[in-house]
Amino acid sequence: MKILKNIFIVLIVLIAIFLIVALFLPSSVRVQRSIEVNNSANVVYNYVADFNNFNKWSPWHEIEPTAQTSVEGTSGTVGHKYSWKGTETGEGSFTITELILDKAVKSQLDFIKPWEAVAKNDWIFESTGSATKVTWYYEGPADYPIGRYFGLMTDDMIGPQYESGLTKLKANVEAIVDTSVVEETEQVEQ
Repeated sequence: MKILKNIFIVLIVLIAIFLIVALFLPSSVRVQRSIEVNNSANVVYNYVADFNNFNKWSPWHEIEPTAQTSVEGTSGTVGHKYSWKGTETGEGSFTITELILDKAVKSQLDFIKPWEAVAKNDWIFESTGSATKVTWYYEGPADYPIGRYFGLMTDDMIGPQYESGLTKLKANVEAIVDTSVVEETEQVEQ
């Protein structure tokens, strides 16, 4: 009986430590990756703002190409939505909430399965001369207590997927001819 009592006390102490430590862990998570793309901010912005392109560079589409995906609304407008449902990638959607021409595509990320959560999933574009720095970031809550521990591992888990997606985005966008540059060159030659 004394052994059971000691086991119970140790268990209570461990649970208390787990809960107390979680109080001091960050209550939100941010994952961010950037890449430089050799094309104009306008071309990159328009490509990202059209979710019909997302499966062409999505790291999760590569993980589960058989996942059901759908795109709703008009590309490049607030309300444009990308949804997915898969056995490995879960279920959710992101919807454009704000557009800043050639500067940002901001969206709300809604996870449905395997857990419910709401977060930000945004892309920022910064012109760097003839190239564009693209920053993709995720920002969401780290619920108490388990989500806060999970939040400590989120960057290591999602970061490499963002890097993979940005590498594919770079390859796809660099293959697009920026017609505005071609038109400006033609006007100068005339």
